[in-house]
Amino acid sequence: MFKKWKYILIILPFVFSSCVDENEELGLELVNQDELHFIRYDGLQMHEVFFHEDSLQTSGEDTYVVGEYRDNTFGKISSVLYSQISLPASKDFTTINIDSVVLCLDFTGTFTRDTSLKIMEMEVEVAELYGDIKDTAYAFDSVEIIRNIPLFDTNTIFNPDTIMILANGDTVTKQLRLRLCDDFKQRLNQQSFATNADFQQWFKGFRIKASAVSDPNGMLAQFKLTNTTCGMFVYYTDDNDKVNKYIFVIDKNSKRFAQITYDFSGSDISNITTDTLQSTSYNNSMYVGGLGISMARISIDSLYQWYHLDTINNSAINKATLILPVADNNFSNNFPSMFYCAYDTAGVLKYVNDLAYYSSYFDGHYDKSTNAYRLNITQHLFKCMQGGHTSNNLYIYVPSRLFTPQRVILGKPHIEITYSKH
Repeated sequence: MFKKWKYILIILPFVFSSCVDENEELGLELVNQDELHFIRYDGLQMHEVFFHEDSLQTSGEDTYVVGEYRDNTFGKISSVLYSQISLPASKDFTTINIDSVVLCLDFTGTFTRDTSLKIMEMEVEVAELYGDIKDTAYAFDSVEIIRNIPLFDTNTIFNPDTIMILANGDTVTKQLRLRLCDDFKQRLNQQSFATNADFQQWFKGFRIKASAVSDPNGMLAQFKLTNTTCGMFVYYTDDNDKVNKYIFVIDKNSKRFAQITYDFSGSDISNITTDTLQSTSYNNSMYVGGLGISMARISIDSLYQWYHLDTINNSAINKATLILPVADNNFSNNFPSMFYCAYDTAGVLKYVNDLAYYSSYFDGHYDKSTNAYRLNITQHLFKCMQGGHTSNNLYIYVPSRLFTPQRVILGKPHIEITYSKH
């Protein structure tokens, strides 16, 4: 059913910069308190559906994840990065003496099972592409466009807090620096490029992947590619024996994407496969994780039926809060800080009204004191009850899910509703 589901998340421009802090109780004092009624509605026939995103769009982003990670609950996830590099200005490399070529990527974070573990040895391979990179790519697209000789292939320490002082006196922090092979350096030293198109015809791009060396759980590292300190740095000595550098950048025009793969075998969600892509049989639990691991889908059809009972249907919903309790705290250090909520309209996921227009009112954050997430969905729920939406399904997902591998097991949700009868 979900085999070729290609949802697009609609994000309203400046939605968060223009949001107004809303009081949760706003409007309740305008209603006679004797007319207010409260119900905890836990009869949601939600089927506890969660499903694997087989069509995660990953091209053209700024931040990507590289590496692999596994646990017994969610299985194994791997992410491999493909990217072009751009030539900022014409350059004749035949007139200089190249000392080294270094691929530089800026760390923005790491993800490990033990969150106190910040440093890990990883086997890193950088390969050169010989085919054109795609304009549009999905996480699960098969890619085989690699030259046989790697540009880099050795064990490397992933350390997001690293500080290095280079030979020319430059200080670099939070960066992965990989010195590319001499064969590539020598080939580059024989080239001259008048335009970026000339360079990208000669060098199609690179693939970088990393796998765990000794820790069986591995590590996923986040990199922001479009920083000015990222790219391919060419260090060379000029006629005055001064060390200079030329930087090939990763800019907005550099095509790039991540290929994300999963192995659910032996995990708690092992029956989510490319054939089924969803599960409904986990004892009222929903497994939700970023990097396209899974979303949760909640049906509120039964609530719609309740609202249209003769004794209820003229009521106004003054407040509605969706409660998502945590069912397992084993991943508490890697819980998402919040969840987003969306609804489906003609195959497109859009934020619920409360999130799109009043983000602070929507909340969605994890509340440690109650061990649950609280999402205010008052406006959206009232519109659903009035028939304003064609679907009564809610979709729960991790923000920044393109590069956030955080995950959590949620229990059976319920909705707390305050309403007034007319």
